[in-house]
Amino acid sequence: MKYYLNDQWTMRYDGREYPCSVPCSMYDTLIRAGAAPDPYTGENEWSLTPLSDEDTAFFRTVALPEEIRGAERVFLRFAGIDTLADIYWDGEKLGSTDNMHRAWEFPLDGKAGEGDHSLLLYIHSPTRYIAEMQRKRPLWGVEHAVEGYPHIRKAHSCFGWDWGPKLPDMGIWRDVTLEGHTGGRILNVRYDQCHEEGAVTLSCRAELDTWKPGMTAVWTVTAPDGKVFSMPLTDGKGKIRISDPQLWWVRGLGDQPLYRCRVTLYDGEREADSREDRTGLRTLTVSREEDRWGQEFCLINNGVKFFAMGADYIPEDQLLPRCTKEKTLAVLGDCLKANYN
Repeated sequence: MKYYLNDQWTMRYDGREYPCSVPCSMYDTLIRAGAAPDPYTGENEWSLTPLSDEDTAFFRTVALPEEIRGAERVFLRFAGIDTLADIYWDGEKLGSTDNMHRAWEFPLDGKAGEGDHSLLLYIHSPTRYIAEMQRKRPLWGVEHAVEGYPHIRKAHSCFGWDWGPKLPDMGIWRDVTLEGHTGGRILNVRYDQCHEEGAVTLSCRAELDTWKPGMTAVWTVTAPDGKVFSMPLTDGKGKIRISDPQLWWVRGLGDQPLYRCRVTLYDGEREADSREDRTGLRTLTVSREEDRWGQEFCLINNGVKFFAMGADYIPEDQLLPRCTKEKTLAVLGDCLKANYN
């Protein structure tokens, strides 16, 4: 079971408190509260950049639902923290984070009882950190950005770029959840493809975390036309050979059919956990054949050469809480109109 903790947060900054919800950040929360100006107006960037020299805290109260409390194991999961944070549950430090580009998880075994619990993220200043590291070991970076930014696993665009202001933000930029599991869970699933004439062998490798004996896993693949392939996994591994596969093609060369892959973990007949993904069956290679200028560099999709058309993607907004699915879909729509493939 999964229980979301995205609402009812409070940010504490410079001695004051501000309500917020995940995704939330220091700059975005201050701007929404009218405590800071819009960074894109005039030269406001220059007065806003120093705000990241101060630490920030995000906290809330948590009351666990009965279904979570009844699970054998409970995990507190952060899909994205920006960036240098200490995590406290009921005043006890669970651990620290130092990478914006990954998820972080902390077990709450014996700590997820009835009543209200306090959850606190104390986030350290990224600019103070990189300044200290830069003094110890200077690293080169682009001149447009805050000096020392390569020292931290944080989106480098936050520190300024040729197209963006210097806004080294702090906050929670993806979902916060409590996850309850009994018997075991699925940590990760990877799929690989081996293509031959008229067939594709799809391989599955599931990373399972089980603490109860006798747990079993089943892998099911549903083709775009509805045909179903299914098999038990052995040590989390399995292979399925698909004849006459419906191939995924680059836009302009054909359709993009997707196969639905589902791994289910069972405790007897009870479904303990599941994970579903979609994948396209295709090959993508590069040709370096000789030509009259030397060697070509041409992408090949399913054996067919094509001219690649596209562009770099950057966040729709320097402040990540302002980035929305609707904005992303609008950008992708513009890409279609521009004939990107």
